[in-house]
Amino acid sequence: VRAFIKSYADLLGIDGIRLLALYRAEFDESKYPKESLPTGEKRLMFTPNKLTPLLFTLAVVAFAIYLLFQYAAILKAPNLEIFSPPDDYSTTAAVIEVSGQTEEETTISINGQLVPVDDASKFYYQLQLTDGQNTIEIVASRKLAPKTRATRIVRLTR
Repeated sequence: VRAFIKSYADLLGIDGIRLLALYRAEFDESKYPKESLPTGEKRLMFTPNKLTPLLFTLAVVAFAIYLLFQYAAILKAPNLEIFSPPDDYSTTAAVIEVSGQTEEETTISINGQLVPVDDASKFYYQLQLTDGQNTIEIVASRKLAPKTRATRIVRLTR
């Protein structure tokens, strides 16, 4: 307080020593004990100098995690679920329907023939069977990803 009074007096161009004497005469320091600042107690303070590197690091880590998930999604083999026919199936019908579901942006081939996939990622295909055992190979593929294969054995008995 005294330094402030002296600086203020110098700024106004009046005698600082006399102003300090008036202050001491009016203000009794014994009535107002000094409060000491806590020493040795450290608090965590978030300043711009600390927050900027922290936020930058968090952004880089979040971006790296995002890239990792995208990379894993691209390289994951597509899911393939076959509704019909069941494996090791016997029938007397010469034509059988092969149906199932896969993921978006996946192409399906049945015994080497490309099969259209609808908007709901489902596919249907009428397959002509030969007498005896027929092996049906269903392949789901996506760009840059491994292929998913399913095999069904169907027997045609007449």
